[in-house]
Amino acid sequence: MQILRHLFVYLSMKYYVILENSKVRGIFGSLKRACDTMKGKKFPSYWTLVRKDFDRFDYGNYSLQVVRSEKRI
Repeated sequence: MQILRHLFVYLSMKYYVILENSKVRGIFGSLKRACDTMKGKKFPSYWTLVRKDFDRFDYGNYSLQVVRSEKRI
């Protein structure tokens, strides 16, 4: 019983933030939605970004940043 009291479960969340000229354009819960919002603009496709491991990706005037948050439950 004592062991279970000290066991915590962490819920890890990942958010994608798109910046345009250092201004927040949107915050998304999935990379696919973030890329769908940028269709028609000069921005890499979802299939290009899904293969990269990044915390920040700059392209032209745009920046895509990954923000991680952990919540103890």
